[in-house]
Amino acid sequence: MHRIKKLYNKHNSIVLISLGALSLFISNILLKDILNKTEYGEYSLLITYLQLIASFGLLGMEHVFTRVSKADKDKIITSKKLFITILIIWQLCTLLFSFVFKKFFFETDIPYYYILLFTLLVSLSTFGYNVFRIKSSFSLSQLMLNFWKITLGILAVSILFMKNIDLKDIISFLFYPFCFILIIQLFLIIKRVHFKFELSISYSKILLFAVHFFITILTLSIINYGDRFFIKTNIGTEQLGEYFYLATIFIFPFSLFQTYIGFKQLVYFKDNDNLYLRSKLLKLNILGVAFGLFIFISTMVINSLEILPKINIDDNLWLIIVFLLTGLVKLNYSLFSALLGAKTNVKTIKRTNIQSLLVIFIVFILFYNYLNNVLLISFTVLIFWISRTLIYIINLHKLLNFNGYNHTK
Repeated sequence: MHRIKKLYNKHNSIVLISLGALSLFISNILLKDILNKTEYGEYSLLITYLQLIASFGLLGMEHVFTRVSKADKDKIITSKKLFITILIIWQLCTLLFSFVFKKFFFETDIPYYYILLFTLLVSLSTFGYNVFRIKSSFSLSQLMLNFWKITLGILAVSILFMKNIDLKDIISFLFYPFCFILIIQLFLIIKRVHFKFELSISYSKILLFAVHFFITILTLSIINYGDRFFIKTNIGTEQLGEYFYLATIFIFPFSLFQTYIGFKQLVYFKDNDNLYLRSKLLKLNILGVAFGLFIFISTMVINSLEILPKINIDDNLWLIIVFLLTGLVKLNYSLFSALLGAKTNVKTIKRTNIQSLLVIFIVFILFYNYLNNVLLISFTVLIFWISRTLIYIINLHKLLNFNGYNHTK
């Protein structure tokens, strides 16, 4: 028992990350069988929106805060200008994003203030996560970031024992727990964090950092979530639901590994000059292919047992293959992303993000007239990920000069 407790204390941050991801995964799976096709499509869009807010809701300013602020015993030394800027952006972006989403995308008939609250909560979760990271309170930071996902997962399991539940009921059920979480998060930030505004930083420097992180997050947000909004507006809500469900099964598990690999390898590359890149890539791709086969075979077995909503593999085979390839490419991307973050400077990272945005724009223009079904849209996303990975490799090649993986094994 003592060993288990010791192991948990050592890895509790990873446990909370996994719990948040697993809660979202369970919710996405279970609600497929409870909601009708249109409602599940709307649910898919709502979850996509909340994930987008978690990444983009503060326009990257939370990363600026992490970059310039520092911990001093029980205090956080930061800039008053930056803090006020973040508060203003939090309020303005919450109002803007929630209005645009409710007005132009989300068709479920619920009060606007529901979406407003959800947006406030998720964006505050992201800021709180970064605040407690600075204080090295890693467990609390992950709890802040994942609490809304865990709550959603608990609700989804509870709904299995209810009857005649629709999407409006689910959103109504979430409203009061989310209110409670928002109050708790504000309480924790106000009571447990002492801000000292002793850091002097100009608005021009804040803007410089902000532009860099804005471009980074904008690029990843387009690649990760743009396809779903495109499907919603150009193909349909029911098709979005099917696309989202298949992506949950065949891409989402890779994303969890991607996060873990990126975190572990970033630490390794920072502390070591021997990259062993060839060996790492070989192991990673063998693991990725094996994991993809495991997911595919498991899906066939689960289909035969009729445990979860059935997936028509014959009709969706090519889409499933594209999703599995996307997952594999994302694993490779996580390795090169960690290497870029550990061994290069801000200028190089900014250049790679600008190049990625240009490629996304060019590919989208070239393929736009052909994006009339979910398979071609998913293939375009795969091209985005391959392009971004290749851009990282090219920039690393120039900077580190690892021709033929020199100095690697």
